[in-house]
Amino acid sequence: MIVLVRTPGDFARTLDADLCRINHWVASRTHPPIAMIEEAIDRTYTERAQGADAEALAAHIQDMAESLEGLQEDGLQLVAMLTRGHCFVAGDDGPLVQPVAAVDMADYLFAPAPCYFRRHGGDFDAPIHTLGADCEVGHGTIVGGPPEEREKTFDVWMSVEAVRRDFELRVPWCPDCSPEAEAPPEAEDLAGA
Repeated sequence: MIVLVRTPGDFARTLDADLCRINHWVASRTHPPIAMIEEAIDRTYTERAQGADAEALAAHIQDMAESLEGLQEDGLQLVAMLTRGHCFVAGDDGPLVQPVAAVDMADYLFAPAPCYFRRHGGDFDAPIHTLGADCEVGHGTIVGGPPEEREKTFDVWMSVEAVRRDFELRVPWCPDCSPEAEAPPEAEDLAGA
């Protein structure tokens, strides 16, 4: 499941996960709204694990409202990707060993809005996806794969125009989340003006 987190209610929908990770595709991780949201995420998951009551958790979640608004005003977004995977344990020499247990994981990603991406160094025709769109294939490229491939690099663009420029107008958009499929060209041109 993919959740574009714009409100405290959106964040509450992501709390069924056992564990969470926070990732960044932004230049400054110390940006005030990002720092405050990260603190609220950490506090919520920690207190939930310690058995905090529903009222305390609801208060922490509601505290995110202003920071989420600030994030959006600054042209950034928070996307949560919920997956089911395995926890792995490192051996004494460091490499990953067998999975210990299956867990539900929430991967929170701070990124520009809008944001278009694909794995770095792949095939030239590999599709470009829209972050936050309901596209399991696209978001699977971020959170999927074997444990040794968890550290990945991505090509990221912040506008349709930048993608078109890099691909000389022959863009390999994902058919499921292409921004060109969402809006006619006239609407896209008005949005960019």
